[in-house]
Amino acid sequence: MSDLRTASPSAPADFPAVDVRRARADEPQIDAGRHAAGLGCDLPPLDRLAELRPNAELLKTNHIVGFRGNSAVSRPFNLLRGQITAACEQHGYSVLGVVSAVPDEGKSFIAANLAAVLGRMPQLDVYLLDLDLRRPSVAGLFGINAEPGLDAWLQHGAPALSQIGRRVEGTNLAIFPSAPTTPNVVATLHGEWFEQLMGSLSRARSPSRIVLCDLPPVFVGDDTMAVARHLDAYIHVVGSGQSTTRQFEELGRLLKDTPCLGSVLNRYVGGPFDPYGYGRSSKAYEAYFSDQN
Repeated sequence: MSDLRTASPSAPADFPAVDVRRARADEPQIDAGRHAAGLGCDLPPLDRLAELRPNAELLKTNHIVGFRGNSAVSRPFNLLRGQITAACEQHGYSVLGVVSAVPDEGKSFIAANLAAVLGRMPQLDVYLLDLDLRRPSVAGLFGINAEPGLDAWLQHGAPALSQIGRRVEGTNLAIFPSAPTTPNVVATLHGEWFEQLMGSLSRARSPSRIVLCDLPPVFVGDDTMAVARHLDAYIHVVGSGQSTTRQFEELGRLLKDTPCLGSVLNRYVGGPFDPYGYGRSSKAYEAYFSDQN
């Protein structure tokens, strides 16, 4: 994926109006009482969550462009969305992780923008979970108060998940942030509440739902491996010039029991032979989208 980091929005984000929740006969039925109240370990329905309207200037600063559907800067993520949804439909995947080998490769940036473009699809419910408990960053990207956050629920089973998640206004995206307050990450990621949450995600697997988990860098410890055993698949984010070929290969070996949907090359500036013209030097895309605005 080309030059994503520098593709920042130049105008306020637009939040399209979509139907947030419609009953579907083919979806698995979950205990309605617990689900409606946001209790237990099931992720609450979108319409049970408080709404969030992110600050447009904050999104611009953080390069969160996925909400801008009619814009050249969100085009790479729209292309990525098509590949992800096709793979999920083909293989029955619903719970995905976003990983990198080392810090600062842009995995949270990719996860946030992918969640944003997926959340604009009316037929999908999209949940973004921040499971990078040592250095959570999703709250900061969207301007959410993460006290209490998902980390608190994973430690104590409280407060209710419905009090933690936020639905982005006008979209089908729910965000569950974490705060950097987890005293024992290892115990949390192997604890009862974590197992219950991940088990519920598997039981509620549905073609109309995608859960994205922002995970820690693989080589900072075994946190990602603790989560990966519960995932349907993962997406590997590679920062251009950041990690080595050996790290790329070793990541695949460590996560070999979990399918990899593919790798996203972040911060790559396409040259004259870039087949997709992702680089900012390609003016044709800017003209195409500006004619529609």
